[in-house]
Amino acid sequence: AGAISVSEGTVLAVPGEYATIALALEAADPGDTILLAPGTYDATGCAAEGFMITLEEGVTLKGAGATPADCVITGGGTRQVLSITSAEAVVENLTLADGCGVGSTKGAGYTVQMTGGLVTNCVVSGGTPHTSATFETVVYATGGRITDCEITGLTGTKQRTSVYLKNATMDHCDICNNSALHKYLGLVTVEGADGLVEFCKIHDNALQGFEYAYRDGALAAMNGAMVRDSEIYNNTMAHSANSYYTSAAVSTIGGYGITASGSSYGGAVIERCIIPNYVYKLATDGY
Repeated sequence: AGAISVSEGTVLAVPGEYATIALALEAADPGDTILLAPGTYDATGCAAEGFMITLEEGVTLKGAGATPADCVITGGGTRQVLSITSAEAVVENLTLADGCGVGSTKGAGYTVQMTGGLVTNCVVSGGTPHTSATFETVVYATGGRITDCEITGLTGTKQRTSVYLKNATMDHCDICNNSALHKYLGLVTVEGADGLVEFCKIHDNALQGFEYAYRDGALAAMNGAMVRDSEIYNNTMAHSANSYYTSAAVSTIGGYGITASGSSYGGAVIERCIIPNYVYKLATDGY
């Protein structure tokens, strides 16, 4: 059958019309939707190295299943999975799983790396940082929005943080059931004046710092970032429960939030959050 034309663009069906995601991407124009039938998709037909999938134009990549679990794109523990470089790209209703780092900073965001665009109603799970990594993360966003997603089952070791957001937004997400060793920062790190985490739940994670344990926790916020209307609970760490960092030398506590400022890494604002038995780290060394 031919492609189905719709008002928003053209729908390109995989594997019904195009055998692989790569072939559909070659044929797609901005505004088109690549619709994946339920199933598991691996590196077949993808570039030999680098990310399996790169969205450089305003294309929507969408799973046709009833839930994200019905359509899985996997790096198989050997490949980087998804890179989004277009502000107009959309990824929806997919499970993105088992990316693999390549060492140094090259593997930043080895399951999802994005400078813009939208990731919505997806599950991000699994992942393996390279043993020589200095800054590898499962999700690395320097722009764009991640919404209505679940981030779960991360078990990687020796990564500075699992989810890194710099001037990016994460909202209405559930970050749970992860177990990882971190250096310097927490499970989720947000920074920058446009960095925002809101309406999220970070819970039931078993975490541990492997070098600077006192800096590790469920959430790290710095450099003007905002965290609001979120819940951080039932996490376990090597040093304390439900801890997070605002990278602040001076802090004031008032109302329903915590406002922090100062330090060489700037401050952050945490407001209207539920953090039972929280531990507030007053860090004077920039973390």
